[in-house]
Amino acid sequence: AVVSTQSTGEIKWKGLPTNSHQECAQLEVHKSEVQQRIKEKKKHAQELMLQLIAYRTLIQRNRELEERTGPLPENAAIKVPFIILSTGPSTQIGLEVADDKTEYEFTFNELFEIHNEIAILKKMGFCYNLDTGVYGSE
Repeated sequence: AVVSTQSTGEIKWKGLPTNSHQECAQLEVHKSEVQQRIKEKKKHAQELMLQLIAYRTLIQRNRELEERTGPLPENAAIKVPFIILSTGPSTQIGLEVADDKTEYEFTFNELFEIHNEIAILKKMGFCYNLDTGVYGSE
């Protein structure tokens, strides 16, 4: 049976009949999916906020350093974004660089870790430990 209504000469499609239990189950699944998307978006927004705090802290620190010591030489600054590769002291590392210096190929004979600038800024305390949930009076 098809569910439709007719009023003032118009026929409006309402859909096929469903039982309320089935409809309730579908709504619960949809609710759960929406809640999961909200949770992921909230987590992403918090991470973006931490990045903003880290960058602003870095900028403020650099301004204060320049006020005390004057402008830094161009080759003394580290540009963002950047990555740091870390590995053990016995690891042998090979590096090939493209002629135009736009591509770099590393080879390692042991395990290594990659850290982006945000991870490093967090480790340096540029997020005021907001990412750890531990707050102090520092």
